[in-house]
Amino acid sequence: SFFAESEIKIATARAGNVIGGGDWSEDRLVPDIIRSIIQKNPIILRYPNAVRPWQHVLEPLSGYLQLSEKLFTEEKSEFQSAFNFGPHSSDFRTVQALVEKSFSYWPGSWIDQSKDDDFHEAGLLNLTTDKARNLIGWFPVWDFSESIKRTIDWYRKIYFKSEEPEKMCTLQIKEFHDVDISDYDPKVPYKGGWYETMELENSLRLCQEVEARDILQTLGGDYTQVGVNGSDGLVYDNV
Repeated sequence: SFFAESEIKIATARAGNVIGGGDWSEDRLVPDIIRSIIQKNPIILRYPNAVRPWQHVLEPLSGYLQLSEKLFTEEKSEFQSAFNFGPHSSDFRTVQALVEKSFSYWPGSWIDQSKDDDFHEAGLLNLTTDKARNLIGWFPVWDFSESIKRTIDWYRKIYFKSEEPEKMCTLQIKEFHDVDISDYDPKVPYKGGWYETMELENSLRLCQEVEARDILQTLGGDYTQVGVNGSDGLVYDNV
């Protein structure tokens, strides 16, 4: 096309479900959580079991910068393409998990108002980031818990006026940049020195169950959860 014959280098980038301090938008989960805490009202969840690739906003931003650097310094056309910047699969969590983890840092409450209506919201959103890791050496730094902790900490300190927004942003950028990743293993999530195996297994199993549920709903089928030889399994009906 036009850009293939020009000197302009273009790439496209997509992020996961981004969270972080400073977002006050309407109808977004984290701002709604914060407003519910401040107003002392429970947050209403319509799709608590929906699984999303949550990540702190600094994660994809670091990826965008690394990709931009490659576009500027490298002549290889492989960088002039599409890239995903998302969390490890172990950090794909439900809406309910994000809400409850947020409340562990700043207490609040929620109400389940799950809806079975004509509006369909995907149970599982997936994001594969192998290309970004292999080509530009990018990988996520803060895990699910750390991302939420940093996010809630930002809002708490701003609300109680213990820090200014700009100072909080600058501090978190520095802390993100200064994380020691010398012992990083790309095969497992980096968790700053701690790793929750059971949490990983539960998360991956949940993703599989939600994905199976969505496929079966599309096909008009159903499933039943059972125990098989001491482990969880799925029995599919009417497929």
